[in-house]
Amino acid sequence: MTAPIGPTQLVTPFPGLAFQGLMHPGYVAGRYYLGTLMGGGAGGVAFVANLTYFSPFAVFQNRNFSALAIDVTVSGTANNAQYAVYSNVGGVPANLVVDAGLATGANPLQSTGMKPSAAACALSAGFYWMAVVLDGTATISALSANQVGLISLMGSSVDLVAPDSAITGTLAFGAFPAVAFSGAMGALTYVTTANPAVSLRA
Repeated sequence: MTAPIGPTQLVTPFPGLAFQGLMHPGYVAGRYYLGTLMGGGAGGVAFVANLTYFSPFAVFQNRNFSALAIDVTVSGTANNAQYAVYSNVGGVPANLVVDAGLATGANPLQSTGMKPSAAACALSAGFYWMAVVLDGTATISALSANQVGLISLMGSSVDLVAPDSAITGTLAFGAFPAVAFSGAMGALTYVTTANPAVSLRA
């Protein structure tokens, strides 16, 4: 006889994901979503050029998302942003799933507001890393530094007070490599600074 499903045996659409048992109510078309358990907004934070930031992101349902996006709060020298989605292997970004291209419009980062990518992305339920790189400086809505909640995803090599908040890799503005931290992209680096809030638009 099959045992009933109890409160610690919740079914998820992606067995093996770190967040066993967590579900999502559904994605509403046109609305922007941040990665699960990503909180602690830091408001606008200045970010520099040629450095890729990776944000952990759980997708709970198979979905065609219309764009990736960042929210520019103060324009700087940056004209554009380039977006991508990478797979997760062993707790770090691995293979390029979608190169979502540039933000739409002419020099879109010279004005404030949401800056969606030109390309859409179809994602199956699972765990991913959202990536963004800028061609100059810009102040972007960010996820605050030292988020303790991220220890459950990224671990901490130092302590539980000031843990890592993001993974980065240097990259001259342009196409993303097929494999993270290879080719033109620099080595994987954990940082404790704020992380650009990269969202998915349903």
